[in-house]
Amino acid sequence: MPWQVLDPKTGRYRDVNVGAVTTPTADLRYAMVAPLGESLNRIGRYETTTGKIRWYDLPFEVSGAYISPDGRHAAVLHYGWIGQPTSGPEMAVVDLTTGQVKPFELDAATLSAAWTTLDGPDGTVFDVPQLPLSMVSWKPDSRHFTLGNVILDLDGRRTGVLPVPAGTLMLGLAPDGAGVLVNPGKKAGTFALTDRAGGLAREVTVTWPCPSDPPCPNWAPTFIGWRGPDQILIWHSPAPDKSDATIEALDLRTGTRETVHHIGGSPTIDRIIIASSAHLSDRARKTTAF
Repeated sequence: MPWQVLDPKTGRYRDVNVGAVTTPTADLRYAMVAPLGESLNRIGRYETTTGKIRWYDLPFEVSGAYISPDGRHAAVLHYGWIGQPTSGPEMAVVDLTTGQVKPFELDAATLSAAWTTLDGPDGTVFDVPQLPLSMVSWKPDSRHFTLGNVILDLDGRRTGVLPVPAGTLMLGLAPDGAGVLVNPGKKAGTFALTDRAGGLAREVTVTWPCPSDPPCPNWAPTFIGWRGPDQILIWHSPAPDKSDATIEALDLRTGTRETVHHIGGSPTIDRIIIASSAHLSDRARKTTAF
C-alpha cells in the first residue's frame, strides 16, 4: 500500500510508492524516503510539489535518513549500528545537491552518548537509544546535527556537547537547538526542558487514570513532537493495539493541556510525523492543520 504525502500548496494527498517517509524540511518542500523492496543502501529526496524523487546510493545499508531544515543535506545512519556491531562507517552526510556522500566513523564517546541504560519492570537492565523517535536531530542552522547529546558538523567532527542532567532520558532537541527535552528520573509522563547550562526547568508531569489494574503500559504519554518553543505534542492510547489514540498539546510553562486530535477506531499506528503548518497554503491548513 503506498504512502499518502500531502502537497502543501494544493492540500491534496499524492500516492507515493516508497517504503518510508521522514519528517520534511522546514518549508515542507522535501522529505527523505526509503525505497520499496530490498534496496537498503539507497535513500531518496522526495519533492512534495512535483512528486519527483532523486535517489542516492550509500556505501552501507541504511537504518535512517534525516534531512536538514534547508533540504541541502541528509544525515544517514548505518543499519548495522542499531543493536548490533558494524564494521566501517557508522554514519554519512549526503550533499543532496551534488550527490556527494561523506561517510565517517564515530568515536566511542559519541556512540555511548546516543544510548542510555534503563531498568526493565522485571529487573532486567538493557540499553536503548537516547532518542527513540529520532536518533538524529538537526540544529536550526542546517550545518550541525546532534546524535544523542553530541553535536557534529557536516564532516562528522564533534563540535560540542549539549549538557544533559544525570538520571534523565533525553527525548529530543528543543526547537532553538540550545536545550533538550528530557524525562527526569526516567518516570513515565514527566517532561522537562533544560536550559543552556543543562539545568532542569519547567518540569511537568502528566497523568491519566488507569483504565484497568496497573501497570498500564500504553497509558503513559509519549513525546511525539513540538508545537512551538514552549509546547510539546504528546500521544497516549489505552488500547493495547494502539488503535485508539489522543494527541494533546502540553504547555511546559503552565502545565496546561489541550486535546488537538483524536484518532479513534483507526488501524494500528506505527508512526506519527509532525511538521509545521507555517508553510501550508490556506486551503491545506484548513483541512489538515492542528
